[in-house]
Amino acid sequence: MTPQNRNLCIGIVAITVLIGTVLWASGNRTAPVQNTYYGIFSTVQGLKIGAPVYIFGVQVGTVQHMQLINGQVQVSIRVDSAVTIPIDSSLEVQTAGLFAEKSMTVLLGFEADALADKAEFMYTGNAVDVMGLLNQQLDRNIEKRGVKNL
Repeated sequence: MTPQNRNLCIGIVAITVLIGTVLWASGNRTAPVQNTYYGIFSTVQGLKIGAPVYIFGVQVGTVQHMQLINGQVQVSIRVDSAVTIPIDSSLEVQTAGLFAEKSMTVLLGFEADALADKAEFMYTGNAVDVMGLLNQQLDRNIEKRGVKNL
């Protein structure tokens, strides 16, 4: 065997071992197991796919999907399966930050039984729309005082 052929064989074996090691190492990484839960809302104004889901201020998942069903919005969330959610917990849309970003918060209940994967929350709620409430109050005051143009 000539030195060139020997070097070529060594190079091929080294590349094969390197590729095999990379494939083996990437195959050993397992994605975190997550459960899917559902909530039904009258509105989710401003909520986006990928929005965080929090429990006690710690992110435990994300919003995965939203769809209209019979005039209401079904939101599906994915939550780390290591997190136990009691069956009497509630799922709420929250508003935070200067730009009113939307997120979801799970308020844990007290029941011993946990929600199963693909279960629906019994209780859901929407964030308080502070600006909407202020505008309503302003409109009432304007009507009460008879102001027509501002």
